[in-house]
Amino acid sequence: MSNFQIEEGVLVKYEGNDENVIIPETVKAIGDQAFLNCCNVKKIVVPATVKTIGWGAFSSCWDLETLELPFGLKKIPDQMCMGSEKLKDVNIPETVDTIGSYAFQGCMALTKVAMPEKVKSIKANAFMSCVNLAELIIPNIEAKICGNAIAGCAQLTIVAPEGSPAEQLAIKKCSFKKL
Repeated sequence: MSNFQIEEGVLVKYEGNDENVIIPETVKAIGDQAFLNCCNVKKIVVPATVKTIGWGAFSSCWDLETLELPFGLKKIPDQMCMGSEKLKDVNIPETVDTIGSYAFQGCMALTKVAMPEKVKSIKANAFMSCVNLAELIIPNIEAKICGNAIAGCAQLTIVAPEGSPAEQLAIKKCSFKKL
């Protein structure tokens, strides 16, 4: 607990250098940039008690490979993992309905991301410069996707329902595979 600066249930700052971090269940929210520039962290497990995550919470975590997010989370915030180049495994819980701007920008190790059915909005530059992202699965036929959400994703195939905005984006920017 000494590595966690917690104020009234909000994890304000992680000050440790552990490779594997399990956030305590006393935490209800993660503040803005709480893990900014945490260089040694490879895995972060966020407990189900956490309902909100602040912008840039895990940004520039250079060695972060795995992020386990909790069921109950409704939004992936802006810049959540921006610049976390080694992030290759992130679960997006079924309760999430929005992916924020620049949420995964520059996460070069991401190869596949599956959106839950509830995702209705993928904001600007959400996956920008994820150069190895090969597959983005978007099952919601009504999901709105900002046109530059996938800028710089040259290898990308979007897997989505026919007639969806995701299909239209794929036709313009990358390749498409019917869900």
